Amino acid sequence: MNLERVEERCLNYLRQAKNPLVPLSILLQHCQQEDALAELEQDTLYTFLRDHPDVQLVAGVANDNDVSADAFAAIGIDMGARAILTKRIPTPNEMFAMVHEQLSDMHQALVRALENVKVEDGAKKEKLEQTLQRLESLRKKLGKLDNSSTSE
Repeated sequence: MNLERVEERCLNYLRQAKNPLVPLSILLQHCQQEDALAELEQDTLYTFLRDHPDVQLVAGVANDNDVSADAFAAIGIDMGARAILTKRIPTPNEMFAMVHEQLSDMHQALVRALENVKVEDGAKKEKLEQTLQRLESLRKKLGKLDNSSTSE
């Protein structure tokens, strides 16, 4: 495995990505597009990037949380590990804006899922409604944190 090529592809992608926080699964797919890197595995990529001086990794959501990574994946949201170039780490205000945007995207996805749930699937509807309530609670908590950080 040519780790120099993995490094080159990952760093180039991370420099150019609109959102500086890139899911590791996206970086893996990007690397695997090259024939010589088609066999690259996510664990290998994670280990390599974890030790890279120009990259910071952010752990994903574990499956033992109230809302698991699998639950997010079911509605199309990848909550796995993410990578970011150290130079592109956002300020606290930029981070709050990004989190607000992601929560808004999650809210829209949950509302769409709720609109599409069949009437006879009451358990699924209830679960989606509970998740929406937890999301709203999270948004309120984040709002309080955001207000306290900007007033200091």
